[in-house]
Amino acid sequence: PWDGGSCVSEMKEKITFNPDQDLMYKWHENVKVESVDLSQWIMDNFSKDDYIVIKMDIEGAEYEVLSTLDIEKQKKEIVAYNVNSKDYDMNVVGKHLNAKEFNNELEKEDAIAVDMRNYYESEVGRFDKAITPDVDTSRELLSAVKKMLNGHESNPILLYCTGGIRCEKASSYLIKNGFKNVSQLNGGIIQYAHEVEEKGIKSKFRGKNFVFDGRMGESITNDIIGKCHQCETPADNHIDCRNDACHILFIQCSECKTAYNGCC
Repeated sequence: PWDGGSCVSEMKEKITFNPDQDLMYKWHENVKVESVDLSQWIMDNFSKDDYIVIKMDIEGAEYEVLSTLDIEKQKKEIVAYNVNSKDYDMNVVGKHLNAKEFNNELEKEDAIAVDMRNYYESEVGRFDKAITPDVDTSRELLSAVKKMLNGHESNPILLYCTGGIRCEKASSYLIKNGFKNVSQLNGGIIQYAHEVEEKGIKSKFRGKNFVFDGRMGESITNDIIGKCHQCETPADNHIDCRNDACHILFIQCSECKTAYNGCC
């Protein structure tokens, strides 16, 4: 199973594609690095055994504006944390807690909740008082969390993520590195929201759960904890910058979206 977003691609680059010429323009860190033939590029970069996901967004019926392609190669390792295999043991992971149990643990004075997602996910929704690492990718996450938790090896550590998958290796890593009381939210925020609604449990998660599809988020509560990156008014809508030279993911309020035409 894939919880959406915990799967880190081996190759994920923003692509612009001109259907009339069968040419695409590859961008890396906002810099156009080359223009290549689409079919040839796929043959050069993927083998027949690779599983790839191709998503196309066509802008303009007459292709006056280049379409956008996301091409992603799925890795055998669902979450790429960039840590040595000796630093974790997947046979030893944190205790799985349901929504009610997780809420109860959060009440403990010495408990530390850790958001095991990237910064852009936690900026629109998170558990109160949770540690939210300022990282862009999962590769940076474990080392950042370990550093932030230094000196708290005996505290109850409560991990959570979108669907629970990221917390499996994260909890194992922390246990292997000397943390004695590590738990994780079973099924992640997705299952937590389901249990909260089904069982009438008070949600200690506020705001939106970031999701990796066109919705960009599912509201768990009506709280808006994010801010527009341009005017800093309360906002929680992530958008993909419409500028083909950019495509940065950012939060934009409706007023700024109109004023800047969906660009950052």
